[in-house]
Amino acid sequence: MTSPRTDVLPLLALKIAPRQFDLSYRFSNISLRDQIVRGQTLVRALLDTGLVKANAPESGNAFQLLICGAGAAGLAAAKEAAELGISFVLIEKGARAPGGVLCSTAQRYVSTAMYEWPHPNCVEHAYPLAVPSLLGPDQSPMPTLPLNLGAPVTVGDFGDAIDALLSRDIIDWANNFQAFVSGTPHIARRLFAANTTIQTRTKQALKAMLKGKASIHGVPLHDASLPHILLENGAIAHIPSVRVRYVIYAVGYAAETTEYAKGKVPYAGYEHKSFWEPDPIHQKNLGFTEPPHVGIVGSGDGALQDALRCLTDPVFPHALALWHSLLSKPATDGGDLKDSTHVMRAMAEVAAADSYTTGGAIWTSSRHIFGSLDKAFLDIIDRLFAAETLALQRAVGSLVRSDVGSVSVILRDGHFTKAYALNRFLILLFHRVLADPGTLFHGRLRILTAEVADFRPLKGNVRGGRLDIVDRNGAFTTHDFDLAIIRAGLDQNTSPTQLVGLSGMDTGRAELGRIPPSIRPIGMG
Repeated sequence: MTSPRTDVLPLLALKIAPRQFDLSYRFSNISLRDQIVRGQTLVRALLDTGLVKANAPESGNAFQLLICGAGAAGLAAAKEAAELGISFVLIEKGARAPGGVLCSTAQRYVSTAMYEWPHPNCVEHAYPLAVPSLLGPDQSPMPTLPLNLGAPVTVGDFGDAIDALLSRDIIDWANNFQAFVSGTPHIARRLFAANTTIQTRTKQALKAMLKGKASIHGVPLHDASLPHILLENGAIAHIPSVRVRYVIYAVGYAAETTEYAKGKVPYAGYEHKSFWEPDPIHQKNLGFTEPPHVGIVGSGDGALQDALRCLTDPVFPHALALWHSLLSKPATDGGDLKDSTHVMRAMAEVAAADSYTTGGAIWTSSRHIFGSLDKAFLDIIDRLFAAETLALQRAVGSLVRSDVGSVSVILRDGHFTKAYALNRFLILLFHRVLADPGTLFHGRLRILTAEVADFRPLKGNVRGGRLDIVDRNGAFTTHDFDLAIIRAGLDQNTSPTQLVGLSGMDTGRAELGRIPPSIRPIGMG
């Protein structure tokens, strides 16, 4: 018998152990759109390669897929499986679906294409995207998860949109699970269980399938069978064990670290707000009585987003709104900035530099390549600023909020790391313009190359801190920040949300994971 093909990218890039895939770990492109694409593409690839079967003659406790996590990726995978006739058990550790970050009430805006900027389809916010058409012939069935947002929305509203599409399915799948647990005869092979996780003993057995292996790519995907899967739910005394062919982890990312330097955490009582928690940044004075001074420790996209949120007027709720407002301002030679030939040329150069660097990042684990991208963006900005000095001063000045004293971003390596081009370009543009003495808000934004040596309390303020920082020349300075934000990435010192994830056992896979996903699955119906 011929073995199924397992050398296709969706399988290789997502495989973390025999018969196990992770939709969340170690990817450069991490938008909700990207997560949906990965979930749908993986299920499609499993079917197309013959690893799972449509409408397989199963009964009892046998299923083809166990999908862990009912966020955007997990629900997309489950809905795709349901449409293709692939049996599954979907579990969510929270009390509802959609779960995960889609339950957040944070003022974080998402859409399906806003971070495709500077490419023209950044203004599309539906899913699947209308252009380019990758759905196949016009007679193809409707996509399994059509989202028509019209504009970027808060992450909670994004969750509500998915809920509106899938609420009936989720209810049916939940009823199927109740029938399964009670032993009621049923035909449906699509189950959903909230407040449910894999038992610890089963997790250990799943993780042990990679024990002693240097690289998961040296282990065939179907090298061994999965153990019986034991599930636990505090409200259900006994859940029958299940047998599945493949496990898909769609459980999000590990907790954020609160370390401001290796092995160092802030003072006891510091009020850390994680990225997806609600915060008062959109409030007047960021929730303080007077315009505060803000310090942000971090170099990734989270740090950039918060720097822009703290620096700019809340009437512009996300980076794309900032960009469109900036383009609507008058240019030096008449017309608006969006019509400026200098802006058009700059956008072409930004797109080329970002694409070049994103592709190059696949082939190295070094961060220096991002420093090169910063340098390329700064060169582009310098040329643009020289051509549109007055226009950019006025435009940027109109976007800066007056109720914040200053924003400082502290970069250990002197450059930003993984980030969307829009956030990177905007923060570097704002810094270049606000560094010019001719601007009203001169010096409002600072980018400091330094390492934080100590993070001490400020009297009566658990949101801020007194930070001692050391620059590359060894110069030591102290800065008081009314609001101190740590955006230093995932916490590798605690148990990850992912079952395998940060264990270090999946070396050899990271580069494949950094390949951007397709805009939407080819041949998707």
